[in-house]
Amino acid sequence: MNLRTALGKALFVTMLLTSFAQSHAQDIETLLMPGKVIEGHAEVEAECSSCHKSFNKNAQRSLCMDCHEDVADDVNDGFGFHGRHPDASTAQCRTCHTDHLGREADVVGLDENSFDHGMTDFELVGKHGEAECVDCHEAEKKHREASSDCF
Repeated sequence: MNLRTALGKALFVTMLLTSFAQSHAQDIETLLMPGKVIEGHAEVEAECSSCHKSFNKNAQRSLCMDCHEDVADDVNDGFGFHGRHPDASTAQCRTCHTDHLGREADVVGLDENSFDHGMTDFELVGKHGEAECVDCHEAEKKHREASSDCF
């Protein structure tokens, strides 16, 4: 086989593979996916680009903040746990919140027994320090949604 024929065949195979990859990109990404995402991210699981940018892991943080606007606001304004955390303005979200661990995975990792409420907008002083978490935080709701009204 001469060089011209070999190059022609290589070009044909390359075009064929490129065409296949483009038309089956989602299938390929799904095959490479390390596992199901959490329930809260299930609606975007089929769209990897919602959370990932090819060849740019550092872009993931801004993609997280695009969806999690309340957290982005806290970080930008210095409020709440994420706004007060010393690494929140620079750390990648995946440092604390991993995904692809399945629908029921706990990616928050909140340990109520050791949580420092001083890192929030509601420091526990006085009788608040004696209260149980469930006295203010409702089950199945985000902790950030707890009322700051005293009752």
